[in-house]
Amino acid sequence: MLVRFAVANFLSFGPRWELDLRCPLPTLGPQLPDGSHVLSRALLMGAGGQGKSNLLRALASLRQLLLHGNRPGQGQRPQLSPCRLLDPPQPASRFELTIWTAGALFRYELTLRAEQVDAELLCRQSPGEPEVMIFSRERKNPVLQLTDVKVGAGATRDRGRLEALALTLPLEQPLLAEALAQGSEELAPIAAWLEGRLQLLRPEPRVTGLAARCAHHPDFADRLAGLLRAVGWPVTHVAARKTPIGPDYFENEAEQRQVVQALLGYPDAFVQTHEGELIAEREANFVDLFLTSLQIGLHGPSGRQSDFSTSELSDGMLRLLHLSPLALADEQQPAPVLVVDDLGRGLAASVLAQLLAYPQRPLDAQVIATALPDAELVGLFPPEARRQLPASCGITVGSATAS
Repeated sequence: MLVRFAVANFLSFGPRWELDLRCPLPTLGPQLPDGSHVLSRALLMGAGGQGKSNLLRALASLRQLLLHGNRPGQGQRPQLSPCRLLDPPQPASRFELTIWTAGALFRYELTLRAEQVDAELLCRQSPGEPEVMIFSRERKNPVLQLTDVKVGAGATRDRGRLEALALTLPLEQPLLAEALAQGSEELAPIAAWLEGRLQLLRPEPRVTGLAARCAHHPDFADRLAGLLRAVGWPVTHVAARKTPIGPDYFENEAEQRQVVQALLGYPDAFVQTHEGELIAEREANFVDLFLTSLQIGLHGPSGRQSDFSTSELSDGMLRLLHLSPLALADEQQPAPVLVVDDLGRGLAASVLAQLLAYPQRPLDAQVIATALPDAELVGLFPPEARRQLPASCGITVGSATAS
C-alpha cells in the first residue's frame, strides 16, 4: 500500500508537499511497524487548477524513472519538469516514497537533476525490528559531479551486487533503478509494487486491456457484466470478440517474432493496436494470434437486444468501464493501489458508492482519489481519510522554503 509520497520542485509542486496516508485508527488498514495504520481509502481535495492531476504525473514519472532508468541516448530518460514558479529557480527535483509491501516498509528518497542524481536513500523496516538502511548515495561536493555510495546492513543478499553497481553507476542513473534492472531479488517487491500494483487512472475514460482480459478470462467478462448491471445498466452480457490474424498482418517475419515473443513473455500480455488488442494463445507448440475488441450486450425498453462496441457507448458507460478496477481486482494478483484523478467526473455519487462498496472488491485494495472540495462524493470518505491540497501547492513567489 502507499503510505507516504512527497514531492518538491516538480510541475506545480514547488516547496516540498507531502501526502501522508497514515492514521491512528485500527480499522482502516494494515498496521505498520510504528503502530499506525494505512488508510485503505483516501480523498485528496483541491480547487480546479491547484495541482491534483500533477499527483498522478509525479507518481508516473517516479515509476518510469525507477522501472526504466534514466539513460540518455536510449530513449529512456524521463521528462523532469522542475517547477517554473519558484524564485529563484531550483535545478533539482525531489521524490520521497514509502510503501508497505511483502510484509515490510520500504522508504525511498531521490533528489536529482537532469544530468545527475544528487542524493538517494533506501531503507527497510520489518515488524518488530528497527529501520535499516539498504543503501545511501550523496553528492558531497557541489562542484564535482561525484556521489558517495554506502551499502548498509539492510542489504543482505544484495550487498555484493549493490557494491559492484556503485563502482560503475552512471551519474544520472538511480542506484535503485539499476538494481531493479539487474534483477535484484531482495528489492523485487519494490519493482512488483511499481509495475503491478500501482495503477494510475486519469479522468479520460480508457478501456485499454479489458478486451484482452475478457478474452483470456471469460469469467472476468461475466463479473464485469454483473458490475454493470448492479449499477443499473441494461447489460445482457460482456464478451471479447476475437479475430484470428495471420503472418500477413505484420510487415516482416522479424516483427512477427518480436510481437509473439512479447505476448508469450507474460501471462495475460497484450499489444495495443489501432484495430484492437493483440493477444496470443498457445497450445502445445502452436501459437495463434487474435485481435480482440470489447462487446457489450444491451437491451432496450422494448426488449430488443444488440451488441455494441466501445466506440458506440456513452461517456458515462465508458467512464464506468474505466473505473471497473475499483470493484473488480484480478483475483490472481495482489490487491491494487488505485490512484484515481477526478473520481467524480461523469458519474453520480450513488454509482461511485456502489463501486467502492462492491462485494467483490478486495478488502486490502487501496483507493486514493482526487476531487473538488465541494464534490458530492466527498461524503463517501470519512473525515480522517480526507486530505486538503494547499493553495498553489504551497508555492510562494520569492521563496523556495518548504511549507
